[in-house]
Amino acid sequence: MAAKVNLNYLQQLIRETILYPSLGTLPYTIIVFSAEEVEEKYPFQEEVAFYLAFYFWDEYNEEDLVDFYKNTKEALQLEGLQKALYVEKIFLQLQNPEEYEFWLSKQIASAIGRLSGKLQPYFQLKVTNPKETSILENEQLLTQHPKMSLCNVLCLKNKKELSVN
Repeated sequence: MAAKVNLNYLQQLIRETILYPSLGTLPYTIIVFSAEEVEEKYPFQEEVAFYLAFYFWDEYNEEDLVDFYKNTKEALQLEGLQKALYVEKIFLQLQNPEEYEFWLSKQIASAIGRLSGKLQPYFQLKVTNPKETSILENEQLLTQHPKMSLCNVLCLKNKKELSVN
């Protein structure tokens, strides 16, 4: 029964996290894998209860980016021309590939940070390093998803039981 409560809690936190930056189209998605779904082959996987996999959308395009920024909390407080100028300014800035890559990494870092803060009382947390992420993806230990690329994985090890809020 505890595993179902944990999974429900994780899904609730993920919903809150993905709605935080924008009500628009996000450049990533988060998928929860329980330990039972992932073959344990490496020391970094020992005692992991859940894997929170962060995937970038491979086909995230300009229209998606504009939708993201039109629906941020900042933009929703603006009207008409102010909103259009705000979205245009950000859009133009992110036309630079280096700025865009930095923006993408900030989106994932922000999500991991928000989730980590909420999960830390209940789990020991470990973000996979690039080698571990590559292992999980290349050896298909996590289910692969079409049109998405694995970016990071947050490994959760149980500390104590979660209570239903």
